[in-house]
Amino acid sequence: MQVIDGTGRILSFQRIESSLPGIHTVSMDVRNLAKGNYFVRLISEGSVLSKPVVIN
Repeated sequence: MQVIDGTGRILSFQRIESSLPGIHTVSMDVRNLAKGNYFVRLISEGSVLSKPVVIN
């Protein structure tokens, strides 16, 4: 899992151990990031999912 800023810079990276298929919850400490708009990117088995995130 990656947290990416608006310029495409990877600010945080967290490796998630492989697990069984299904719905999972993952937490990431973002207290060191400034308020603003970011993207969270998940990469799994060749698939990539990016979602916008706002830190207030």
